[in-house]
Amino acid sequence: MDGDAAAVADEERVFEAMGFKAANIDGEEARAAEIPIPMIPTELEDDLRDVSILVDDKAPEEPLLDWDRDHPDVSVGSVFPSMYDFRLAVKQHAIENEFELRTEHSDTKRFRGSCKANGCPWLIRASSQHDNSVRVQINTLEHQCSSKCRLEGTMASQAWVAERAIPLLKRKHNMGAKEVQEALQDKYKININYQTVYYSTQRAADKLFGKWDDSWDWLYRFKAEVELRSPGSVVEIDTVQDGDKVRFSRFFYAYKACIDGFLNGCHPYLSIDSTTLNGQWNGHMPAAMALDGHNWMFPLAFGFFDSETKDNWIWFMQQLLKSI
Repeated sequence: MDGDAAAVADEERVFEAMGFKAANIDGEEARAAEIPIPMIPTELEDDLRDVSILVDDKAPEEPLLDWDRDHPDVSVGSVFPSMYDFRLAVKQHAIENEFELRTEHSDTKRFRGSCKANGCPWLIRASSQHDNSVRVQINTLEHQCSSKCRLEGTMASQAWVAERAIPLLKRKHNMGAKEVQEALQDKYKININYQTVYYSTQRAADKLFGKWDDSWDWLYRFKAEVELRSPGSVVEIDTVQDGDKVRFSRFFYAYKACIDGFLNGCHPYLSIDSTTLNGQWNGHMPAAMALDGHNWMFPLAFGFFDSETKDNWIWFMQQLLKSI
């Protein structure tokens, strides 16, 4: 027991010697000495109340501007992002409900339309709002005409077909106009002129993948970016003069990493051949392949030219020799 008492006394002395007890006492004294809260004069409170601004934290609910492309709601009060979207929606509404739409007036601010059937009182009115959205003002909703189970292509404009061709091209990028025509006619039960589908498919492809004219500009940007990010890479673009115009002829590229990989880790052997391209650009893609230490194929260089001529192959081999 005496040993335990001595141990407690020793702990108290060590505690006090380390300053913990004093710090605890100081803390108690600090809590005991409460700091008085300053009083605000009555005149100042009145002034602050007069200049205060009431703020409503509840933000007004913004209208939902997205719309169903296949089953659009064109009832009174429906809002669309733009007049272009509204025109697509009202045409889809006409196709879905199997009637022909007559456009009486259409500009960037107002739209008036009606049913083409004789004696049918259906009509629709829409106008632009301050934020450029479009709101439906009038829609009688009721038709007094017989539906046309298989409308001719007057309602399926290029804009309407292009809008619905985009999802098809996303799933199958090389889908032709005939296949797009069959898919849309089967889904929407409407006859669509082939020429309309052809130009609309081109329009949808341009929106998804870019235009051919733009790709020419992007080719030089690609070359500059590769040379900036991967110094030592070889990117060559060959052109031909056609009157006043400069046209694309041949292309070659070999990344620095592929060049180093071939020189430092592959067998001294190259397999060179080309394959035919069957897309919109019907050319050839030459390639140089090597074998690495595991006897796996190792890509070294690729290119593009219009056909397998002697001149094209000499140009490709010259660029390949320059790379390695």
